[in-house]
Amino acid sequence: MAMKINKKIYILLLFIFISTNLSSCWNYREINDMSIVSGVAIDKGGADGKYEVTVELIDIQQGKDINMHSKYITLSGNTMFEISRNMIALIGKKLYWSHSKSIIISEDIARDGISGILDWYSRDAETRTDAYILVSKENTAKEILKSKPITENYTSFELSKLLKNEKTLSNVPVVDLWGILDTFAQDGLSTWLPTVKINKNNDDNILQVDGSAIFSKDKLIGCIDENSTKSILFAKDKVKGGLLVLDKESESPITFEIFKNKTTIKPSIENGNLQFNIYTDTIVSLDEIQSDYEFYTEEGKSELENELSDMLQKSIYSSIKRIQSEYGADILGFGAKLYENNPATWNDVKDDWDKTFKTLTISVNSKVNIKNSAVTSKPIKVGD
Repeated sequence: MAMKINKKIYILLLFIFISTNLSSCWNYREINDMSIVSGVAIDKGGADGKYEVTVELIDIQQGKDINMHSKYITLSGNTMFEISRNMIALIGKKLYWSHSKSIIISEDIARDGISGILDWYSRDAETRTDAYILVSKENTAKEILKSKPITENYTSFELSKLLKNEKTLSNVPVVDLWGILDTFAQDGLSTWLPTVKINKNNDDNILQVDGSAIFSKDKLIGCIDENSTKSILFAKDKVKGGLLVLDKESESPITFEIFKNKTTIKPSIENGNLQFNIYTDTIVSLDEIQSDYEFYTEEGKSELENELSDMLQKSIYSSIKRIQSEYGADILGFGAKLYENNPATWNDVKDDWDKTFKTLTISVNSKVNIKNSAVTSKPIKVGD
């Protein structure tokens, strides 16, 4: 694994060398005079300033061979720009931000508002807008960044890998800097971000992206768990794969793999009331069964499809109602969908949308089809 990471860094260094030599003189920098920022953690500062920023550095020592290792620098200050410049003075090297993979934000910072942080990050010419953004469920963001990675050499690389996998697992939202800036610019759409925590397993601290953080404008107002998050992803048509688990009261759970999902949201006005109708059409296959349930018969298959459809429908509905009643933040983008379908109605309600969103009538209709892709639909039986 170390060799794999080193090859990545060598390619990066080659790219930096070529790009800096081809660019104008003001942007030139020697490899010896830079440190590559791979990740950033932002916490609330104390007496020394508003923010406490920790960066994970891929430190490069150039001699007979190029040696690379990670190290962490923490500084406090009142602005992100001030901190970034003071870090240069502290380590004596230029910080190269364009390879940073992740930005981790503490809950305290998120509750105060993240627009100032993101404004600096998006305006700086050397940062990148495809860095993933996460909210720490630990006491601080730097606890996440400083945890020892299991599968990669650098924590920020591991977080990036986890989130790339989530694009097909569909358990949490995957949001980069560009995505959140785009959300901020839209009317009728609130922000949500993935949350990350540390699971302790013997001597290992294993990073887990689990659940999501809900924002009103740029301020954190609450968090929801992985199950509710998945239901909202279904409603937003963001499910690309993953699993559905059917818990049967009298038998063992049955696990299905999601092959395809299509969600359609249709706003309508019923008896003078604004209503949103959500339709989900999902194709799954049997992945694991540990009971004698007769799935291999047409009747059994049809019964399972009905149970799955009912389970998904109830889960989506209850999760949306919770978002409405507890948070009142339109992370589903109902307002944006209304503007797209009926601009005149949107103009009538947009000034009071936060209040209107809480009282919307919601209808959910879910349909699940089980395709016969398993080698066998019968559970394996072991003789006496």
